[in-house]
Formats: sequence, structure tokens, C-alpha cells
Amino acid sequence: MSYEVPQQRRPGAVTAAAYLLFLVAVLIVVDAVISIVTAGAVADATRKAYASAGLPTTQTGFTQGTAIFGGVFYLLLAVGLGVLGVLDLRGKNPARIVTWVVGGLGVLCFCLGAVGSAVGGSLLSGLPKARNGVSAADLAKQIQDAQPSWLQPTQTTLAIINLLALILVIILLALPASNAYFRRPAAPTIDPGVPTYPPPYGQPPQYGQPPAPGQPPYDAPPSA
Repeated sequence: MSYEVPQQRRPGAVTAAAYLLFLVAVLIVVDAVISIVTAGAVADATRKAYASAGLPTTQTGFTQGTAIFGGVFYLLLAVGLGVLGVLDLRGKNPARIVTWVVGGLGVLCFCLGAVGSAVGGSLLSGLPKARNGVSAADLAKQIQDAQPSWLQPTQTTLAIINLLALILVIILLALPASNAYFRRPAAPTIDPGVPTYPPPYGQPPQYGQPPAPGQPPYDAPPSA
């Protein structure tokens, strides 16, 4: 005889949080692909700007390598967010805790990235000039002008969307309905080899089980 434990209905907040994680994962993949594809153009722009300013161009290769490494890291992060979304849909409370941690770090990173892209030029304008008279602001502007015009606005937009989405994920997973879903009691397990009801009168119970009311004690099977 089998027993089915009714499953608790998944709250809409958990479903929305999981799909937001899937959205962030997709946008991170897009950002990673953009970073990898444009790494060569960014390195060339940096090399030309440094060369025109009479500065050594040895660090341009480091800039390209950093962009590629960041793109690969974003791809791995996207995979991790997708896995967390699936586990959150299944009501795994450890996955929700990890989602909070990763989401908090993501909010911090995307916030710094968006703010840095928005005010980076104004911050560089206040830096002192180098020994050869070239200011950091002029150098950054030369690099930015040599890059594709759509690159910085696209990356800034993706960072803002990911920032807002992760904030919503953290809030949705902390709602009371989500708490009840992730902390629901575990389904009871029933051993099919152990009888869950008294056997009919006259039939001995299995070994180690007490006899049913009204039955004589039963110690051992009859000898052959």
C-alpha cells in the first residue's frame, strides 16, 4: 500500500525569482560575449592611445587578457546562476542561501560597474597630468573614442538591468510565502517492508513486531 504526500504549491514569488536569475544569466552571457569579441578592439585602442602619448604599450596585452578572463568568469557565473534558479524552483533552502550571497555580491559588483561607467570620465578629469603633460582624462577619452560607440552604453545598460533584477531576487526570496515554501516539512518516508496496520487475526506478525491485540505471542517460526 502506497501513500502520496501532497506537494505544496510553489509561490509566484519563487517562480519569479528563479526566472529573474535565468534572465541575469542570459544577460551575463551576452556581456561576456561582448567582452571577448571586443577585447582586440579595446587593446588596439589602448595601444594607439598610449603610443600617441609617448607612453609604453606593454600593458595593452594585459588589458586584453583581463577582458578575456573576465568574459570566461562571466560565463561560469551565468552557469552557476542558472543552476541556482533550478534549485530554487525545487525548494532547496541551501540554494536560496547561496542565491542571497551570490546576489548580494552581484549587486555590489554591478552597482560599482554602472557607477564607474557613468562617472568614470569626470573622475579621471581631476587626476594630475603625467610627466610628459598627458592627463589621464585625455588618455581615457582617446581610448573610449577608438572603441565601438555602442560598447559602453550597452555594457552600462546590462549592468543596470542585472542590478535591478538581483535586488528583486533577494526581495522575492525573503517574502513570507517563500519562507513557507523553502521551510516546508520533509515528506515522511514509509518502509514497504514494515506493515503499517495489524495483520488479520490468526496470521503472525513479522519478526520484531508486537502481535496484534487479541493474538497470542509469536516467538519463532515452526521448525521444519
